[in-house]
Amino acid sequence: GCTPAMVAYYFDSKQRLFRECFNLPVDPAAEILTVLAEGRHGAGERIARRALQFYEEDLTADTMRALIQTLLTDSATSQRFRDYIRNDVLGEVGRSLGITQELAEEIEFAMATSFGVITMRYIVKLEPLASMPRERLERELAPVLQHRIDRAYARIEMRSSHPRSS
Repeated sequence: GCTPAMVAYYFDSKQRLFRECFNLPVDPAAEILTVLAEGRHGAGERIARRALQFYEEDLTADTMRALIQTLLTDSATSQRFRDYIRNDVLGEVGRSLGITQELAEEIEFAMATSFGVITMRYIVKLEPLASMPRERLERELAPVLQHRIDRAYARIEMRSSHPRSS
């Protein structure tokens, strides 16, 4: 029952309102773009480090648990979250990098991998992930993320070197 002007006044954007509703302290798209702006090489390591740091320092386990529980039990919220990730996170990253919808799958796989590891470590507390030193987990996760980043950039490069004929 509020107007778009009220949302803009209090939250600057619908995306910010959504982040506030889920108690997300940072903008995931901005975080990804910041890491990638430093260059493709080593991006997997930087993303792994930042993701684990984020969940250990910025997001509490209770917030993470509540988010996961809500996403699993409330289909309307789950749909809104999917739309947020697809349109506001992946869409923004894709527009910034020149990635089309078909290339966003590489970023989705990287995000899903990170989310899975984080869920198993901080929520499920699956051993040995739960007690593994963070630095080791970063080293284990980084190459998996780097592989997806390299695939995304390779697809971008292939697309730009072979433009479609009109």
